[in-house]
Amino acid sequence: MTETGTEIIESILTAGFTATLRADGIAQFNMHPADEEETSLTDIKNMTDAMLRLGKGKQLPVLIIIDKYSDMSDQARTYAASEEALKYTKANAIVINSIINRMAANFFIRFAKPVRPTKMFNNEKNAVLWLQTLL
Repeated sequence: MTETGTEIIESILTAGFTATLRADGIAQFNMHPADEEETSLTDIKNMTDAMLRLGKGKQLPVLIIIDKYSDMSDQARTYAASEEALKYTKANAIVINSIINRMAANFFIRFAKPVRPTKMFNNEKNAVLWLQTLL
């Protein structure tokens, strides 16, 4: 079950994140980067692979929950916003819990310019409500 009580259909655990397919059709990524390490290009490519597996090749709305600050390498940031990285993504809702996470997410949205709709939220409930409009 997720924080909002939604059933989990499938989970994928990696060193950088836990990816889940929720019963409501949303792919959820709980980021858990190692201390003092940035999110790497490999992490983002692993997220794309997880999206392929969870959605079986279809685009899904994505909920990204960042509990702990982690910077992204320049390569990871550029790739994360690209068509190749987002080919299985319908939209991204990024849930942040701190000012520094908000600044990093805002920088990503404004300067990397993801090719899919991407918004920041302060809580999971509002992020899920927005994503559900895209199902």
